[in-house]
Amino acid sequence: MSQNHLRHHAFATLHELANQFLVEGEEYEKQGIVSSKPLASIIFSAFCLEAYANHVGEYLLGLWNEQEKTGTVEKLATLHQHFKLKFDRSRRPIQTAINLFKFRSEIVHGRTRSAPVTSMKKTEDGWEFVMPTTDFPLVKANSAKKARRTFEDVTKIIKTIYSETDEKYHTFANEDGSGVSIFNSGIWGTFRFPD
Repeated sequence: MSQNHLRHHAFATLHELANQFLVEGEEYEKQGIVSSKPLASIIFSAFCLEAYANHVGEYLLGLWNEQEKTGTVEKLATLHQHFKLKFDRSRRPIQTAINLFKFRSEIVHGRTRSAPVTSMKKTEDGWEFVMPTTDFPLVKANSAKKARRTFEDVTKIIKTIYSETDEKYHTFANEDGSGVSIFNSGIWGTFRFPD
């Protein structure tokens, strides 16, 4: 008698979170509202891609184990080599992944930074500061346009690798590609591939 298993794919939940923060961030930007939602989308996109590389490399192929300390970009290169896929570090979407993991490392090991203020004035709501362009990674990355590009490129990498695996379940949850679903073999998760 075989035992049924319920399996959660972390990459799927992280992908859905990245998408949710992206959509909300785009809507906020349309309304002129500054929020950290695009930044959250970028961060969850990084987590998603890292989790997917681990899913395929560790769970499906046994190329490394959970103790493996190899960086995500190197894991992606290994997966591309394994499946005989092109891994061009100078072009999207791989270039985006490389920059994404540099950014992830920067924020995980974040440092306090300062920049000169060129002018400052008191307003009804507090203080208004004028600064030259800063090199604060969290500030520079926080745009819906950057979040959209990151999310699309991460999704493209995942779809490319997925197309080469022997996974037999359907990764789309609903017709629109969103939501939680139970797939055959008891595999479940949330995963949305935009059209």
